[in-house]
Amino acid sequence: MVVAYAYGIKKPAIFTTNKAIAAIMPSYTIPLFFLNIGFLQSTIPLFTRGRILNEARKRTLKLCLDEAEINVDIFENSNGSKTALNVVLVPGLHGTSRSRYVVDAANFMLKKYCRVFVIHARGVLGLLKSNRYSHVGHTEDLLCLTEHIIGSYTNQVFFIGFSQGANVVTKFLGEFDSSRIVGGISVCNPFNFKNLENLVLTGGICNRIGHRAVVYVLKKHLHEIFPNNLKFNMEQTRISKLTTCTEVTAKLIEMDFIDTTDIETFLHQNSSEFYIEKIKKPFLFINAVDDPIIPEGVIPKQKILKNSMTGLITLHGGHLGFKSFFMTSTLETIMDQFAKQLKLF
Repeated sequence: MVVAYAYGIKKPAIFTTNKAIAAIMPSYTIPLFFLNIGFLQSTIPLFTRGRILNEARKRTLKLCLDEAEINVDIFENSNGSKTALNVVLVPGLHGTSRSRYVVDAANFMLKKYCRVFVIHARGVLGLLKSNRYSHVGHTEDLLCLTEHIIGSYTNQVFFIGFSQGANVVTKFLGEFDSSRIVGGISVCNPFNFKNLENLVLTGGICNRIGHRAVVYVLKKHLHEIFPNNLKFNMEQTRISKLTTCTEVTAKLIEMDFIDTTDIETFLHQNSSEFYIEKIKKPFLFINAVDDPIIPEGVIPKQKILKNSMTGLITLHGGHLGFKSFFMTSTLETIMDQFAKQLKLF
């Protein structure tokens, strides 16, 4: 038993040609459970809740676009006399500022006296009157928030995206650049939605269970953001019978909820893999080798290596779990080292 546990102690792997990222020296990850079990790690964000620091001041910003009210929660450390950095957090599908992984990242940045912005998807904690929701590659709202931050504050801007939010942040930094943007981090990025679905549907039982869970959350998310949408309610019975994310998305395209011609075009245009080469600021991808929702095989390692501004760290941690012994965060250690290499605070 001791030998088996010791075998689970692994050192994260780094893939990069970027000197700052190559200088990161992540420590060995100590399994939280008897072995490295990504499926169990992935349940941690579902069944645990965190609390924003008591010393954090909270206020809410409302952005209005396309008959949608985008809710942005802003947190600042009341004990700090000077703000070090503006940090934008983009949650995953149906995530909020109360999600465990978002709270953990926000608290980490607040302790560094950063100003933290958590942008929610359309219809989450805000009104959505149109059909245009925040799909997997929706970057318009993030652009609006970024322009607001650049116009309202003097500090530099840093981005952290999680899961679907990681795809959005990666795509966004491939589309937009500013001298005020200093870099970003992508956590559990799906990269390529067509390849991803093929991998999980032909993978093991954990992959298939993980995909079913994502489809369930997607349907739940749509139901909650379109409670009074007549067109959606008329099709809800048909949508409930669909079994993959691609089928649900294709149905939404058919319903004109997504402005695109077909599903193949949509998946290609909104998969962040195809924007990696355009990223011009230091950007770190962090993915788990035991993620049941996003298998390691979907990671475009060669494209990440080809761009001198990007790097990849892979380690055990499941989907947005990344907890080590005594529930310490392996993710925070890497984030801290990356930030120090960039001299962010």
